[in-house]
Parts: sequence; C-alpha cells; structure tokens
Amino acid sequence: MRKTKSCLMAGVLALALGVGTVGGFGANISQAAKSAYSVCTDKSTKEVESFAKEVKKAVMNDDWKTLADKISYPIKIYDQKIKNKKAFIKKMKNSDLEEQFFQEIGKEDCKKMFSNWRGIMMGNGEIWIGEVNKELKVISINSPFSSKTIGKPGKIKWSKPSKKDSDAVGIKASWKKVKGAKGYQAKFFLFWPSNKKDSVKKNLKKPSATVYFQDNKGIKVKVRAYKLVDGEKVYGKWTKAKLTAAQAKKYIG
Repeated sequence: MRKTKSCLMAGVLALALGVGTVGGFGANISQAAKSAYSVCTDKSTKEVESFAKEVKKAVMNDDWKTLADKISYPIKIYDQKIKNKKAFIKKMKNSDLEEQFFQEIGKEDCKKMFSNWRGIMMGNGEIWIGEVNKELKVISINSPFSSKTIGKPGKIKWSKPSKKDSDAVGIKASWKKVKGAKGYQAKFFLFWPSNKKDSVKKNLKKPSATVYFQDNKGIKVKVRAYKLVDGEKVYGKWTKAKLTAAQAKKYIG
C-alpha cells in the first residue's frame, strides 16, 4: 500500500513539474544529455565537433572558398565588416590574418570546446560558431589582418614577347599589379613536366617577365609579390600557371 501511494505521489509530482518521457522538462534533459553544447544549439556533440574540424581544416589549408560557405553574413573580422561570400574570398585572397590566429586554431582539437549563450569557442576565441537558421555557421572571426602581408598576384596571362632573341624563343608572362608591392619574384620551370625542380629565377620591378629557352616541352611559372617591412622583404602567396608544349606553340611559333 505504501509503495502504491509512493508511486502515485511520484506520478502527481511528475505531472506538476512537467516531467515525462515525452515532451516537457524530461525531453529537455534528454536533449541536453545528447549534446555538450545545448546551451547554444540543438545540434549533437558529434555534429558540432565535426563542423569545427571542417572549419579548422579550411583555415589551416588557406581554403577560403570552403570556409566562405560556412560563414553567416555579414560577419565582422576584427574591426572590418564583410558583407557576403564574394567579399570574404576577395579579402582573404589579398590579405592574411595574424600568425597567432593560425597557431591557436592549429592547436584546437575540436573536442569539449567552451560554449555559452553566444556560441561555441574555437581556440582562445579566434573563431566562434553558432546556430543560424538551424544550421551551424561561423559567426565571428577575431584576428586583425597582418601588417606583414602583401596581396597575391592575379591570373597569369601569356603572350609573345616584344623583343626576339636570334638563338632562342621566348614567352612572356604578365599579371595585374599588386597594391603596395615593391617588386615581384618569378620562377620559371622550363621543359615542364620533365623538369620539376630546376628553375629560372627572376626578381622583378614590373608585373611581367619574359623567359627565353632553346627548346620547349612545356613551361610552368609561379609568381609572388613582396614589400619591404623594416628593411626586410616580406613575400605574399604564390600565383601559379602552366602551359603544355602544344599550348606554348601559340605564343612561340
């Protein structure tokens, strides 16, 4: 009899508190047990941590196109407001974040991350993740753009050189001028793809270079800009291009 009364009282108390196996407070407890990040999202622990790993991979590989798809816009990067995906990709192509940003994200194991009502924190707050319209998104990137960076040259264009050498053929590579660049470094790999190591290195002041060679099986080039910071050269990222022997004939005859 006592047992029956105890069960009855427990049932009444459960109804009063909204506790049950379906819905109410009991359902919330069940949901919380599924996710370590229930304070800010309904997504499971696995979903959150898998998303964080994808974000980390994109950052560490400079894969800004992939990261751009994971961002909620507009987004503020330190003190700069980025309106959309296109603007983000363009900004990251021509800029870089401080080295500490990459160091902290590189150390993030994407497990048991700190979270609060604002979202989920990666690193020491370099990146915040939140749920936006029922999807996980990067909602904040906290790092200033580095003053020790220079933009990346645009697409390389090939053409016939204006001057001719009687003993060799030549081909000209040119690219759009990089803002703030003091000069450029270009490396031409001749007889590509059979020659993948030896290169003709050129230090340039103008955004173009011509290379001459005796024979051609293909050619590959990579170019980067540089600027002077405290008297030292600071290089940007490489832009690469290549031509097969068949494609090169269009320019060298």
